[in-house]
Amino acid sequence: ACGCTVGAVEGRPLLDRLEAQATLPKHPGTFFEFSEMTIQFGYCTLFACAFPLGPVLCWLNNVLEARSDAYRFLVGCQRPRYAGASSIGAWGPILEAIAALSVVTNALTLYLSSNVMQNALGSWLGSREGVLLFVVAVEHVVLAFRWVIAVLIPDE
Repeated sequence: ACGCTVGAVEGRPLLDRLEAQATLPKHPGTFFEFSEMTIQFGYCTLFACAFPLGPVLCWLNNVLEARSDAYRFLVGCQRPRYAGASSIGAWGPILEAIAALSVVTNALTLYLSSNVMQNALGSWLGSREGVLLFVVAVEHVVLAFRWVIAVLIPDE
């Protein structure tokens, strides 16, 4: 019939697949997956203004990696046991710190690596120091906006 009964003759291929899966190595856990994604998130956000194509390449990598990880989990290891969690644990504060630091790094990278801001704002603000103060003020506004959004949106 449907091939889902393990003891019946029709179910033999399913039993063979389950026995074959039991011989595979155990699932390694998610630490290295989270670590890899956190490193990629750091590179993508910390240096976004230095390499604007980076987020697009990160997205493309994530699309391809999702497929390759799915294949690896289906064929290369045992099915992992479900373990419920209310959050991503210690990775959450790490990602939040990277996001906050990326605001600072991108603002300072724009200020230090280009004369565009000096040319655009220099006549209005008077000097390079004035432009730096403006960049720091904008960076603080972005961080404050980020904090307001974090307070207004519950984590539940």
